Amino acid sequence: MRWLSRVQRPRPSAAPPTAGTRTRLFVHELEDRWVPAAAPAAASLVASAAPAAAYGPKQLLGRVNAPQIDEASGLAVSGTTPGVLWTHNDSGNTAQVFALSTSGKLLATYTLAGTRNVDWEDLQVGPGPVPGQSYLYLADVGNNKLNRSTVQIYRIPEPSVPNAGAPPATAADAPTVTLRGAERFDLRYTKPGSGGVLTFPRYNAETLLVDPRTGDVVIVGKSRNDVFSVPAAQLRAGAGTIDLTYVTTLTRGSTFTGGSVSADGATVAVKSHSSVYVWSRAAGQSLADVFRAAPAAPTSVSGPAGEAIALTPDGGGFYTLAEGVNQPLYFWPRNA
Repeated sequence: MRWLSRVQRPRPSAAPPTAGTRTRLFVHELEDRWVPAAAPAAASLVASAAPAAAYGPKQLLGRVNAPQIDEASGLAVSGTTPGVLWTHNDSGNTAQVFALSTSGKLLATYTLAGTRNVDWEDLQVGPGPVPGQSYLYLADVGNNKLNRSTVQIYRIPEPSVPNAGAPPATAADAPTVTLRGAERFDLRYTKPGSGGVLTFPRYNAETLLVDPRTGDVVIVGKSRNDVFSVPAAQLRAGAGTIDLTYVTTLTRGSTFTGGSVSADGATVAVKSHSSVYVWSRAAGQSLADVFRAAPAAPTSVSGPAGEAIALTPDGGGFYTLAEGVNQPLYFWPRNA
């Protein structure tokens, strides 16, 4: 099934239309919404199991000044450099991540040597094998044609961004740095089928979550909203193909495009094109188990909010970033 949506590059509400505004046409692939007979009860995204966690109204922080960032698909708050956000482009683009200021200024571009951007859809910051070291996780999990039997996650130590306090005057002045030593993990989805027989379905996904407490990884399907996880201990060199374990299924009706976990591990968010769903996580609760309960009432983010979302370290708000060029960077504060 295919659907087309026309997305126009947004303009500031207080400013008149400007020359050069362009309209882009995006094609989104939706998988068949198949549910096995033995599937456990799905976690509802409609009924709220907790008080509403209202966010907003949105605040325009700035616009991205880098024309090479035109298909922003993931967003994460730096774990090493205050005031820095990480983003990247999606399918078929360069294997690069971009460091932005919280006003949308390009600080630096980092090329991940030895990697390939088949369809990078999300990124997260989280722990890794070296205690105290922050890592970037890149999710090469897009699979619009459902022709990939395995997907990839890349992990690399997060670099510091030395010019975060003084952004370059223009995007062209921002440095480009090569990062080496990225680890690649090949993963396949596993799910119990009829009679308990293990199956290996193919998914299109755009949401990666990394537990800041443990390093465990969760992936959420885009429109077949199954949730899968893999423990951090399995993400190691020489592991071969790693199995993603089925956890639960979220209620159908949403197309999930990104996710985030606050650095304190207490807040979890998953974004669709029109809403953000937020879960509060208890102490000792695994990241995967969060999705067995219903989230708080969703926050509407329709309009030019894009696919990407990043929670602040304490969960006190989140950033969103749209696709296109000169795209707006928004912040949505949490209402206490």
